Formats: sequence, C-alpha cells, structure tokens
Amino acid sequence: MPGMRSRMNQSNREQVISSDLNRIGKLANREAQDADASRAVRPDFYNPASNAFDDFSASARAANAVPISGVTKPPSLDGITSSFSMNLGAGEGELYVAGTPADDESTYQLLRWAAQTVSIGNPDPSNPKVCTIYATPADSLTDLQSRNILTDPATRILVPANVYKTSNPLATISVAVGTAAAFPTPPAVPAGSLGLIDVYLPAASADSTAFIPTRRSQRLIEFPGSSQHGILKGCVPVWGYATEAVGDSAQMDASTAVNRLVIDGELLTFNRVGYGLSAAADTAHTPGSAPAGNDMPTYLYLCGGRNFPVSLALPVVMIESTVVPDALGYPTATLAWNGRTIPRAAALYVGVAFKVANSNRGKSLFYDGDWVYPQAHTPVSGYPTSGGCSIQGFYEANVTGFGGGGGPSLTAFNLAGIPAPSTVVEIQADILITSGPIGVFMINSCVGGPQVLNVPAAQLGTQVQSARAKIARPASDNVEFTATSGITSSSTMILNIRPTGFNMNIPRLGR
Repeated sequence: MPGMRSRMNQSNREQVISSDLNRIGKLANREAQDADASRAVRPDFYNPASNAFDDFSASARAANAVPISGVTKPPSLDGITSSFSMNLGAGEGELYVAGTPADDESTYQLLRWAAQTVSIGNPDPSNPKVCTIYATPADSLTDLQSRNILTDPATRILVPANVYKTSNPLATISVAVGTAAAFPTPPAVPAGSLGLIDVYLPAASADSTAFIPTRRSQRLIEFPGSSQHGILKGCVPVWGYATEAVGDSAQMDASTAVNRLVIDGELLTFNRVGYGLSAAADTAHTPGSAPAGNDMPTYLYLCGGRNFPVSLALPVVMIESTVVPDALGYPTATLAWNGRTIPRAAALYVGVAFKVANSNRGKSLFYDGDWVYPQAHTPVSGYPTSGGCSIQGFYEANVTGFGGGGGPSLTAFNLAGIPAPSTVVEIQADILITSGPIGVFMINSCVGGPQVLNVPAAQLGTQVQSARAKIARPASDNVEFTATSGITSSSTMILNIRPTGFNMNIPRLGR
C-alpha cells in the first residue's frame, strides 16, 4: 500500500533467508527512531544567532532543523566517601549524529546504561577543574540460544551452534578530564558521544562527596516544546526591599522550591533553596553607572543548557546585562561570564532591574507576574527633581498659562530609560492648581482611553488632585497632558508625574 512506513518487500514465493529477517527489524527500528528525531526538531527554523526566521532555505534547515540530543531518563550521581569515584545511576538518552547513516539505520541513536561506579579523577591541589561523564552508543548481545546453522549449502549440512537472539542498545560510559584553572571550563566531548554530567571538582577535595555535578544534557522535549523558549514555573527574580547599595543584585525567589524553564527546546529544573543564585555581571556588556537623567534598566537572563553547560552547583547562571532581549526572550547579542562567551541560544530573559540615576546603586524592586514596580529611593547627586524626567523619580513643573480651554498639550514628560520590552507604563500624576481658574486635565495615550483629572473649585490651591493610569508606550516616549476646559492664560499649577510600574513581556510557557 502506498504511503506506508519503510518495509521489506517479499514475493509470495520467494525463499526467506535470515538476512531478510534482520532487515525487517532494522527498518522498524529506523522508522521509530527517525520519528523520535522529527519530534525533537525545531519546526520553524528560527536562528537565535541571527535573530531570523527562514522556513525555506537549505542553509537555515541545515543549521536549525537539527534534532536535539539529550536524556529521556536522567541518571542520578552520588559521591562516595573516601573515594574519587562516583555512583552513576541507570539512564537513557538519544543522540543525533550528523552525517550519512549506514543502510537501514537512523542517525538518531538510542543510549542505555545500567547503574555503575565511575572513576572521576583526582582533584587538583590548587585549582578546581571540571570533568565530564559522557556516553557512547554501543550494542549488547543477549539471549544466547542453540540453533542449527547451515554450514555447507551444497551438502545441506546443519551444525548446531549457540547464537545471540537479541541485540539491545547500550552505552559505554567514559570520563573526559578537564584542565584545572581558576575558572575551569568543561572538556570537549568526543564526536559521536553524548555529554551527560559535568562534575566540578573543588581544589583539594577530600573525596567525591565534595564534587558538584551539573547535568550536561537536560531532558528532551518533543514538539511543540522543541521550539519553545520560556519559563514553566518560578524563575522570578527578587530584590531586597528598600535596599540600595553599590553592587546590589537580584536573586532567585527563595520561596520557590522548584524552578523550571525551557532554554531553546531543552527542559531545565533547579532548586533555588540553599544555593543563593545571584545575578553576575555580563562581562561583555557590564551595567555601569546610570546617567544623570534617568534610572537605567538592566536585563536579567538565566543561562544554561546544551548551548552553555555551566558546570557549577546549578544548571543555570543568572546574568545581569545591558543587552536588550528580543520578542522571544533571547538576548540581542552574545553575553559573557567567567571568561566564556554565552551564545544567544543559551540565555532566557527573566526580568528587569534598575540602576539609580547618576549612580551604580541597585534599585529596590517588586515583581508581580510580568510587571515590575520600582520602589521610591533617596535621590543622589545629579538626580533631577524638576524640569526633567527620570524613571521612578518624577517630572515636576511649575506651569503658567497652560492655555485656554482645549489649550496646547504638555509633551515635555519623556519616558527616557523605560525598559525596552515594555509596551505599557503605569504612571502617577499629581496636579495642584495654585491660582487662576480651575479646570479639567486629560492624560492621553492611556490604555482604554484618556484618563480625566477634574480639579474642583473647593480644592483650588489646597489639595492635590491625583490619578494613576496605565499608558500605552507612545512612539516618541512622550506622554501628553491636555487642558480640556476652564484653564486660562493666568492659571498656574504644579504638575508632578512619576512612573510607578512597567510591564516586562517575559516569555512564559506556564504558571
């Protein structure tokens, strides 16, 4: 029947020989493993390196439609007292090997291994190093049985012999030993093998109970997860409330016991409690001091996975950078940390932080889902308090002759320094009419329509009229305030405006 999976053709009167039976099994295995490979391929051919989609060109397909290698049954790894060996648990994985496969075989190979003791190597007395446990595909022949074997076709002589009737996938476990250094990096894994676990060996470790394992290959995700990049659970940064100090950095939320994220189609899980995962500076794009005019947003990324095996206590590292994320949560440039380049495909945007204007102090923040709310802070030298704008500072102006009813709009309030991913800003506007006729004001560009501020006559010069509104980010970053009625050229007022929150547009795959 046309359209069936690959199969061996056999005529009704053809003699069946043993190689035919072997081929039937090979074809069935190839079809099953090729199906696994197709489910682990990014379907849209997005290229994180160039930030481009291309569903048609051969070069895009070759670069981005490669099946993901990884584990389907992650193994355990335990240290052994008074030994530099470790106990590796049983596990299973799948490995894509580029190139032309042998006839009837898939390029997607299955690896399976039993629990065993693995010799990691001796730690260096002065510097740490990283050793990598990896698996290489093999076969295991089992089920030995007696069969009559045709040894002479001419005389039809059959001789009994023991033959293996079953071939099982197997993996040979080996260890690649890294080089000791102040900032060690994982060793290269041989071609045709799957890196399983990076083991960090602190200098002068007494035994392997002091070694720190990190998964080199994470759990595979089938389509549509193979093309996803985002947060599944947790991964919420926190900042010390009302603390501002040089070098203040965000941490992962300690109240979330389990954090899960997908980095370029690979599932990573880690436990924040007890590790103190704090933001490290991107050494290629280091956040320095903020300008005098406004607070400076910085961007937090969790980095890890097959594109950047971290080889520390956690499978990820959190990086604070000035690099802006794209719409899918990848940084728009490569990052750097610990002397190593972090490719775009290895970084996931998880939040915004701020440096206080005219300083390198970290601002206190409050995260609520995909919103960030900067907390008020003590102004520093050079921080504008009037006639200008600053994020979570304020715009303050003494306005005279704002115009008659329906007069000109005030557009001097510019949202300089707003985080690049933000499309909506929450602002607080306070108006005090100090003399002249009272009136009605309108904040334009608001989500859901303009926000009206009505100043009653009884409040003239005595009470501030306030409104909080969420405004859609204007193309020019200018926010307009319009006098709609009751204002004359002799009216005077004090206008205070400050942003109080920003949406961050974090890529989330679940809650």
